[in-house]
Amino acid sequence: MEVKMIYFRNINDIEDYSGKEIWLIMRSVTGNLEKIAKLPNVHVVPELAPSEKLYTDFLLWKKKLEWGQEKFDNEYTPCFIYQLSTDKKAQLKLLELCKRKDNSIYLCCACEREQMCHRIIIARMLDQWGIPVDVENVMHLKRQP
Repeated sequence: MEVKMIYFRNINDIEDYSGKEIWLIMRSVTGNLEKIAKLPNVHVVPELAPSEKLYTDFLLWKKKLEWGQEKFDNEYTPCFIYQLSTDKKAQLKLLELCKRKDNSIYLCCACEREQMCHRIIIARMLDQWGIPVDVENVMHLKRQP
């Protein structure tokens, strides 16, 4: 039996969408992503995306040139973990991922750098719970000291 794996990718890096179950972990999809989101094997899962407030904070940090690994580790990550831990719908989606025994799933968004994206936070959580994960461009899931 093939080991179920949860893959974390930028949606634009997937060359062939067929035959893959894809969860777009985004609040909304626009532009060319609308076409992808309509495929039968693609599901928009806003429960695992940053809240509007956290996303707005992120945009403000970028505008003020404050965004970087330290801001991600010390402010964004704790806020996102708190969001997931207090949102029942998000908890149900995480539980669904943990209980899946069948095919692999791709969790995707449009963020370019996995190292500072909510995908890596979810990947670390699932990895700690013993769920097999594969994160592109990340050698390890542990934070650097």
